[in-house]
Amino acid sequence: MKEELWWLYDIIALSALIVGCWISGRKGIFRSAIVLIGGIIGITFAFPVSESIGKNLYKTLIRDNNVKTLDKSLGDVEISEYLGKALENMGYNVIVSDKKLNEILDSDGDIDTQIYKYLNNINGKKVDNENNFRDKLYGAYAETLSDIFSGDISLYAMKTAENKILTGKTDTGNLIKMMRDGNNRKDVAEIIADNYISNAYIKIIRLIAFVILYAFILIIGILTANSLSGGMRDVDVGTGSRIGGGVCGFFTAVTVIFILSVILKLYVVMGSNQELFFDNNAIDKTYIFGYAYNIADKL
Repeated sequence: MKEELWWLYDIIALSALIVGCWISGRKGIFRSAIVLIGGIIGITFAFPVSESIGKNLYKTLIRDNNVKTLDKSLGDVEISEYLGKALENMGYNVIVSDKKLNEILDSDGDIDTQIYKYLNNINGKKVDNENNFRDKLYGAYAETLSDIFSGDISLYAMKTAENKILTGKTDTGNLIKMMRDGNNRKDVAEIIADNYISNAYIKIIRLIAFVILYAFILIIGILTANSLSGGMRDVDVGTGSRIGGGVCGFFTAVTVIFILSVILKLYVVMGSNQELFFDNNAIDKTYIFGYAYNIADKL
């Protein structure tokens, strides 16, 4: 959705609330309350269970395949070529020698410090203060891994890995040194699969499981409500029951909006970040839908 059409998200959310109130008002408070309870239980139950499912399925079904894919991607990669290109893209106007970079990668010293000293010596002047340099260096590390692996793993997984590297909380420098040694390919692949991209795949599985669990429990709630009240046909109910049903329908619709935002998030992480219909800038401008989407984004 183009950014200027952000209001369509809120119209969809508002329509869901109105329809939820109208349908539940016709059903009355008894059936609507049971459905609402089903929706609340569905979300409450889906939170912890979907997280467990995500971790277990990644470990048992996806991790080993990722390791094999990453191992294959490494192939006969000459890491100094990729790292050298990324260092030259840092904006310091330097030309990096593959030979010198390989010497740094083969040494026992701290790679961050050695690269900083090397770039300072190339043109005989200090390129940046050390803190700023390290921030840019983490970006160069992220670019290096992205250039090597982006063709073989999902866009979302790669972006997740890049963001983790940029925090500086990973030991990516030493990981790159390991990549210099072709005998460590599988070890490198396992480290990346476990520490860099696992959260992305776990999140995708969790979102899918969350939607399925919620839908299953909500359907059980609807069937139970209909069974206890004589079927799916509407029955005559009093004004008070209609009002109570409408209130229940409102809150049930809130849970539905949340699930729609989870589905939207799932589409985003599994698709392309170039998809205009799901533009994050548009969502950020919404008044109603944005709240649900921000919660879904933290799943």
